[in-house]
Amino acid sequence: MDDVLEVQVCCNTYGLLHGAMDVIDQIETLNDIVDEVNLDKPIEVVPVKSLEGCDVEENCPVAKVEDEIITKATSQSVMAAILERIGGNSIL
Repeated sequence: MDDVLEVQVCCNTYGLLHGAMDVIDQIETLNDIVDEVNLDKPIEVVPVKSLEGCDVEENCPVAKVEDEIITKATSQSVMAAILERIGGNSIL
């Protein structure tokens, strides 16, 4: 969908052990403040079983924002990638 930015987060065992759920929770909170940070569109967080690089424990958690794969993903790195694509005030 063009009216939603899809963010995928790998939720395999490695990802879950290294904080994938924390990344998901933090990204989902952006939808609660969409108006305050002037985002161009809402964000849809999609937990997936596998993303490129997620089979290596040292890469986890792994997230994908549009075509960008983010290894060792943190809430901050994923939010920065999101804001780069859909605008918004600097909240990081």
